[in-house]
Amino acid sequence: MRPLIICSAGYDRRIDRYINSCLKYVKSADLQITSFTPHIPNSHIKINKSYPGHINKYFEFNFPDLDRWYIFTDMYDVIFQADIPDLNKFDADILVSSEGELWRENTYYTEILKQKEFQQLLNKTVFCSGTFAMKGKFFVSLIEFYKEKVKQYKGQLNQPLFNVWLQGQNHKDCKSLFGTLYANIDKGNIVKKDKEFFWRDGSKPAIVHGNGSYSDKYLTWV
Repeated sequence: MRPLIICSAGYDRRIDRYINSCLKYVKSADLQITSFTPHIPNSHIKINKSYPGHINKYFEFNFPDLDRWYIFTDMYDVIFQADIPDLNKFDADILVSSEGELWRENTYYTEILKQKEFQQLLNKTVFCSGTFAMKGKFFVSLIEFYKEKVKQYKGQLNQPLFNVWLQGQNHKDCKSLFGTLYANIDKGNIVKKDKEFFWRDGSKPAIVHGNGSYSDKYLTWV
């Protein structure tokens, strides 16, 4: 079965960039857009409420086929630049995208990392919670984990929680599927040539995530 790209947002003009690039490059996967208000034109699932937050949005997803690959992406700061590779060839249950730094190097989550549950991450690689792929059965597990943790923690701690959940899972940093710009482009791990992004070895990720402020820096002209 073909992988399903799943995403959700309320409409913003940056959504057009996401959809247009997906339609241009992606031939081997299907797209399902969940739309909050204001609704995205031609979205597949329309929910009549505003965007509920980075964790609560996952609770609107359903996974009728537990053995199907689902590729989750953010929308405002994501583009496609190649077709989706065969996800089964990577020999991992979960495919993730490194942000190019360790958690102890990250300054955004400094206070959060002082909490006991997150200290296990300090010497681990930061994996992006805005672009990842897994089969439905693992997505169900992740969502159940999130549902439990939102009762415990205030705020949108999706990225630290995602990385805690990854511990012990069979996951792999998949550079042919994802390229996350922060902090990879600052360190020279990713370079841009014309309007495309490449890893330092010349390989091209299918999906590029301009996370943080990097969308405004690097994706405005795409």
